[in-house]
Amino acid sequence: SSDQGGMDIEEVAKKSPEKIITTKVDYLEDIDDENCKKIIKIFNLKDNTMLQGINLIKVNSAEEMFNATLKNLPVDVAIFSAAVADYKVKNKEKDKIKKKESMDINLEKNIDILSHISKHNSLRPKLVIGFAAETNNLIENSKLKLSEKNCDWIIANDVSDSSIGFESDFNEVSIFYKNMNDEKLQKMKKSLLAEEIVKRVVSQLN
Repeated sequence: SSDQGGMDIEEVAKKSPEKIITTKVDYLEDIDDENCKKIIKIFNLKDNTMLQGINLIKVNSAEEMFNATLKNLPVDVAIFSAAVADYKVKNKEKDKIKKKESMDINLEKNIDILSHISKHNSLRPKLVIGFAAETNNLIENSKLKLSEKNCDWIIANDVSDSSIGFESDFNEVSIFYKNMNDEKLQKMKKSLLAEEIVKRVVSQLN
């Protein structure tokens, strides 16, 4: 499609969803101010701006996210929960693409932010956590990702189950640790699940 004149990507998606290639992501809407305060208290964040201490950095591409990640290192913990698209359009068109009977779109791989950060010792946080959204072979695929991407944890869920994950207030995950036994967190509200994960992060750091 043509340049959207600097329009926010979310606005483009709302107005013309057929014009962009996106990755399905999940938005957690029930993290309220009190939950944020609990997480901030646990991590002892000093900055009390933007949603009670949450420093929000907006990006529109995997490359922007990668550069923003590098800019904010070093950190003690890196939690890579974003569903970054594996591929991007190779050749962007400046002008509007005219309608044709058929069209081929060439894609190229986006940079793997998680893998890059976890494998560079000079940049690597003390604790690197990745996520895996699986539809089959959850255990096998998650353990492979844990190894291949050099993570400390992989938090995985079954996105083929419509009762949890995408477009649901609930989730159920398995945590695969590099140096500990696997753990399953049963179905619960996402806000409570986030707290359980944070508790485990703090426990490991201590």
